Amino acid sequence: MSPEDCLNCEGEDYRGHRNTTERGYICQRWDSQEPHRHDYSPTEISLTYSHNWENYCRNADGRYRPWCYTTSSSKEWDYCYIPLCSKKIHFIVLFFVFFILLKLYNFYTHFHRCE
Repeated sequence: MSPEDCLNCEGEDYRGHRNTTERGYICQRWDSQEPHRHDYSPTEISLTYSHNWENYCRNADGRYRPWCYTTSSSKEWDYCYIPLCSKKIHFIVLFFVFFILLKLYNFYTHFHRCE
């Protein structure tokens, strides 16, 4: 999975093209004030977020995860579902933990055999 298609941490660096929310709302363009007015403009957000001016899900303000204003007049904003990026390190850690547990089990059963 490409880093643009998945989420790391809270998604501050997410630059994918998801433009619908987890409830199916279409995202409002970040440079639009319709139907929802907001304070996000090119002069208010650093250049890091300069490619937010489409209608993509972003986390430009440190929320829990990427979100967007919606084009629905009845729903101001909503979180977007973006899958977590998998990390190879997780597999290595799980393998290491499994290996240690197996060794402990073998050690325990070796000294606690019924005679």
